[in-house]
Amino acid sequence: MMFRRRSPEVAVNGERLLVGLDLNATRVRAVTGEAGVPQPLTLDGPDGELAMALSLEDRQPVVGRAGVALCRRLPHLTCSDFLAHLGQTKQWTAGRHRLDAAGALSLVFQRLHSATSTAQGFLAAISAYLGLEQLETLAASAEKSRLPLLGTVPAPIAAAASVSLQKPGTAVALVLDVDDHAMTWAAVRPRESSAEQVALVLSHVVTLRPLGLRAWKQRLLNTIAERCIRHSRRDPRECADAEQALYDQLDVAMTKCRRGELAEIDIQAPQWYQNFYLRANELESYCAALVRPAIDAMYETLMAAQIEDPPAAVIVTSPAARLPGLFAALQDRIAEPTQVITLPADAVARAAHDVATRITAGRLPRGHLQTLPISPIDQSTARTSANRREPSIPARLTGTDR
Repeated sequence: MMFRRRSPEVAVNGERLLVGLDLNATRVRAVTGEAGVPQPLTLDGPDGELAMALSLEDRQPVVGRAGVALCRRLPHLTCSDFLAHLGQTKQWTAGRHRLDAAGALSLVFQRLHSATSTAQGFLAAISAYLGLEQLETLAASAEKSRLPLLGTVPAPIAAAASVSLQKPGTAVALVLDVDDHAMTWAAVRPRESSAEQVALVLSHVVTLRPLGLRAWKQRLLNTIAERCIRHSRRDPRECADAEQALYDQLDVAMTKCRRGELAEIDIQAPQWYQNFYLRANELESYCAALVRPAIDAMYETLMAAQIEDPPAAVIVTSPAARLPGLFAALQDRIAEPTQVITLPADAVARAAHDVATRITAGRLPRGHLQTLPISPIDQSTARTSANRREPSIPARLTGTDR
């Protein structure tokens, strides 16, 4: 793969800076710093994330929130969900703009390079549904953008490496993630790589495009719009600005639902205004039809990976944990001593930074790491959720009928 063999030795205050990226079809999250003490990197706005979307409204494409702000109002001027189309012929056109997925990704990499120009190297944790040929295209886009990409690692492996599991040589973990393109269930299986280390490897991946983040948002948008019709006989989807404003509030609403808080929805059209509150259980009921197949896919992953013993843990990334009703359903279907672990928003990026540190120290090769050696005692300094508990073995799923 086209990964740079040498990167310039750049130092800030005597320390070499590395960047760990958590990159999927929805957004890029990054941490940067010296070995062991990475800090979140603000890329686009207060949440720190850079949206994987481009606005084609102006003379030059604009990366980030500008693209998301047009996705419902002027969808023909938005380039989004392009990561999974790397190496394919699909193009996004608007006026003088003509982009394929590789071109769009190059613009994202240029934005990352300009935001962190003093970094010695980048390591990206990428979605598990990308194939090796697509990773070649990703590496070529980084090279074209002069982004010193050290390598890539599948996001489920980075997620599993970010938590401490007892007996890592025997513990199998399931990792749940979601982005705009798809929901993915992945089985991560440790295997001995030496007398002193084990390595994490992907055992099986189930990709569910109908359950991607866009599907959850579309269901929420439609159900909330129908409620608005019942209240006021007005449909926000008939006004592009009102639909966009409603769509922009869905991320906050899902976050509040996860916390059990009320979500306030304001719908503003040129000639009317509607405001109401939604309880967490209402949002969960709206998405109930999506929760069941998501849970079923967990069992499909276990069977496809031929996992006979119960997995040690079910690891849920931050975006997946916000899906209304899904986390509660997982807790209901998985019995003690099995543990459902939720990751902080920057956990995968921190794990990627740790891998970058080991590559620059010569302990790992550059390129796409399909196996990731870990220490049985101290696997990672990445954090789990604030109320984390160490998962126990054996873990056991409930025998509830699917």
